[in-house]
Amino acid sequence: MKTRTRKAAGPKGSQPEPTTSTIKTLEPSVPNAPQLFILPKDLSPDARIISLPNPATSKPCRYLACPTRGCFEFTRVSAPKRACRSWLLAPEQGTLKDDEDGEGYVLQTPDLMLATPVDPVFLLLPALVEDAQESGRQYYLSLSDYLQRLIESSPHLKDVLNNNTSRRLERIFESRIKQICDSMDDGQEMLYMLSKLKLLEVLLTKAKKMVEMGLPATMDEKFVRQALVAPVLSIRREDSSISVVDADPTATTTTQGEASTSQDSQSTAHTESTSATTTTSVSSAPSTTDEEIQHLLRIRTAFTFLLRSYVPESLHASLTSLINKSDSSGTDFTPLDTHLAHLDKLRKEAQTLRSLSDNISRKRSALDDEEAMEKAEAKKRKKEEEELKKKSMSRGVKALEKVDRSGMKTLSSFFGKATAKGK
Repeated sequence: MKTRTRKAAGPKGSQPEPTTSTIKTLEPSVPNAPQLFILPKDLSPDARIISLPNPATSKPCRYLACPTRGCFEFTRVSAPKRACRSWLLAPEQGTLKDDEDGEGYVLQTPDLMLATPVDPVFLLLPALVEDAQESGRQYYLSLSDYLQRLIESSPHLKDVLNNNTSRRLERIFESRIKQICDSMDDGQEMLYMLSKLKLLEVLLTKAKKMVEMGLPATMDEKFVRQALVAPVLSIRREDSSISVVDADPTATTTTQGEASTSQDSQSTAHTESTSATTTTSVSSAPSTTDEEIQHLLRIRTAFTFLLRSYVPESLHASLTSLINKSDSSGTDFTPLDTHLAHLDKLRKEAQTLRSLSDNISRKRSALDDEEAMEKAEAKKRKKEEEELKKKSMSRGVKALEKVDRSGMKTLSSFFGKATAKGK
């Protein structure tokens, strides 16, 4: 005989210990997060990151000053805001021992500071135009006086100049200030004063070099190609209606009649007359000077970029007026100005015709609406008259209408004149 037995219970004090889970927590963020810089090779030990006033905005900006390599500006390269990315900074694999903990860092904002060369001429401009901004006059001063003005706004520059025993950095500034200033020797040292014509020559040289190397695709598309797009105007009149059609300016057009050719652009007028449609089109056809026009516009675009990025605002008006003078700039922008004026005239004509077409279309639609309303009112009035007529009819007339009267004479036929009988 088998009996059920229970397993012997253990002692009361022996219970299984609960398992504890350990959660690792991240360290708090560092207030001053490190930044990633890409610097040029072979920098001098005396190279320093200094703060100087930005030539265009006069706000303090960071620059890299090296006695042997010159001056560099920092360009921030940022990731797209839509892309959530971060960078992990860690030592190279294999440099750490097995029992050694690595010291990595995660950058929440993956920004990169790239050091690119900058002409010391632009860094000297705030000091060179200081007198003109304050008193409206310029004076001949030595290079040390101009550098002292920069040192007042940036004490770091003084440390770099003092640590440089060979005065290489000062000689770099001296070689560049001669390119944009008129000089005068007072017997002890050379004195300098800003020359707008020399500064214009330096800017144009840089602008032409930018064009030779090629402008960025976005800049060339927005400021050159789109600016030279010529509108094609087409006025079509069909049954007293006018419509304006903008065609592709790069499309090939047929020329009939006489074509007038100028130095800047060539325009063709094409007219076809029929009994139903009259079409007139004015277009700007490609000419042999298109490449020259584009080249001049690229130079002006690069010059404007340099002007707004590296030149104080107080010099913009004078330099812009000087570049338009061929005797001052050495480059004749007259063909470009004439061509741009012609395109502006065509755009105004297109806008006028477009407005005219819109007005006629709105007027025509208003007339159509009025005609439709008149027809609807006449139909409604006729229906009301018929209903009123039916209500005023007697019962006998209503009953008579239901009778088939085909072949029956009307009552008025009995009271007419008798027809003459033939003899």
